Amino acid sequence: MDPRWMALLLGVCLVEVHGSCFLDRLKDAGGPNPHCVGRGGEVFTIGEEKVTDDCFKCSCSYWGLNCCGVGPYNRGSMRLRPGCHVVPGKNCDFSIDCEDE
Repeated sequence: MDPRWMALLLGVCLVEVHGSCFLDRLKDAGGPNPHCVGRGGEVFTIGEEKVTDDCFKCSCSYWGLNCCGVGPYNRGSMRLRPGCHVVPGKNCDFSIDCEDE
């Protein structure tokens, strides 16, 4: 399907979205090996960026660990119009299915 149609379909189905992000402090900031630690215990070096297994895109900097949700659940809350629901996919992807389309 053409991406423009997908964007239009998503806009028709989606009523409201709220984001989900968090910031955590840098660990060992004054020490020889400053780093960040994710919610699941994964260690990030300064400058490292990746999507975690629980669908958060995280980046580590001297300011700390900054993570924002991706995918259908950690992105935040979505309010869909009646008759629509989220269909989870692989690798934090998702689609929205509406009964009347």
